[in-house]
Amino acid sequence: MKHSITTKSPGYFRLGIFVIAGAVLILGGVLALGAASLFQRSVNAETIVTESVNGLDVGSAVKYQGVTIGKVSSINFAGSTASSLAHRAMSDPTAGGIVIDMSLTASSFPGMSNSQIEDFMRHQAGNGLRARLTTAGLSGQVYLELNFLDPKAYPPPDVGITPSGLYIPSSPSAMGQALDAVEQIATDLKKANLPQVIAHYDQLATRATLAVDGVNDLIQPNRAAINSSIKDLPEITRRLNSASVRVDAFLADPRIGKFLASLPAIGKNADDAISEVRLLSQQLQSFLASNTDDATSTMANLRRVSADAAEIADDARQNPARVLVGQPPRHVRPGQ
Repeated sequence: MKHSITTKSPGYFRLGIFVIAGAVLILGGVLALGAASLFQRSVNAETIVTESVNGLDVGSAVKYQGVTIGKVSSINFAGSTASSLAHRAMSDPTAGGIVIDMSLTASSFPGMSNSQIEDFMRHQAGNGLRARLTTAGLSGQVYLELNFLDPKAYPPPDVGITPSGLYIPSSPSAMGQALDAVEQIATDLKKANLPQVIAHYDQLATRATLAVDGVNDLIQPNRAAINSSIKDLPEITRRLNSASVRVDAFLADPRIGKFLASLPAIGKNADDAISEVRLLSQQLQSFLASNTDDATSTMANLRRVSADAAEIADDARQNPARVLVGQPPRHVRPGQ
C-alpha cells in the first residue's frame, strides 16, 4: 500500500500545480482588468427621464452621436438617489422621474481633462445635446443616446433645481413619442362621433351624385349645341386674337397718344366754360330779378299784340275782300 501511494504521487503533484497556476492566472487577469478600470479616468454625469426605462440596465452603453463614450452606472428614482437631484421635494411635478447616472470614459475625449470634458458637455447641452432612450436595431437592446435636437422643439425640462454636477437634459424617446401620438389619436377617436361623421360623408356623397346626375341631364339634351360651340372655339379664339391685335394697333396710333395728352387741357377748358355758363346764369337771374316789372309789362303787351294779330287774321279769313279793297275805318271825332 505504501508503495502504490509513492508511485502515484508525482501525477497528483503535477495536477495540483496546474490547478494552482490556473487559479493564479485567473485571479491575476481579474486583478489586472480591475486595476485597469481603477486607473482609468471617468467623468460622472446624470440625466432625468419621466418615461419608462424598461430595457435599460446598469452597464448599458452611453453613446454620443453613435460612438460609445461610457456606460450607465446607476438607475434610481429621483426621491431615493444620493445624486444632486435627491433633495427635491416630493411635491415637485418631476419627483416621479428616474435619475440615470452615467460614467463617461475620459479616453473618449483625447487631450481633455475632466473639467474640460464637463465644460464641453455643458456647452453642447446648451446647443441642443439631449439624452434619450434608444433601441439598437433588430437586437432590441436599449441604450442611452446623446444626440443633438432642436433646442426650440426640445427645451430642457424643468427638474426643479439647478444640478451641481454635470447634467444633460433629457428628451422623450422616439418610441415614447410614437406611443403618445397613438394614444392621443385613440383618445380623439373615442371623443369623435364616428357614426355621425360617416353619415355626414354619406350625405355629401349622395349630394355629389345628384349634382353629377343633374349636370348629365343638362348636357345630354344640349350635346349637339355644346359640340358645335366647342368646334367654334378655335374660330372664336382667332377672332379674339385679331380683335386684340386691332386694339393694340389702335392704342399704338400716335394720334391717340396726342389725344390722351390733350385731355388735361380739354378738361381745363371745359371747367372754364362751365364757370362762364354759371356766371352768365347768375347775371341773367340778377337781371330778371331787377327788371321783373318791365318784363311783366312787356309780356302783357306781347299778349295784346298777339290777340290783335289773331283778330286781324280771323277777320281776313272771314272777309278777305275788305282787307284788299275796303275803306279805311270811319274817323270818329272826340266828343261825337
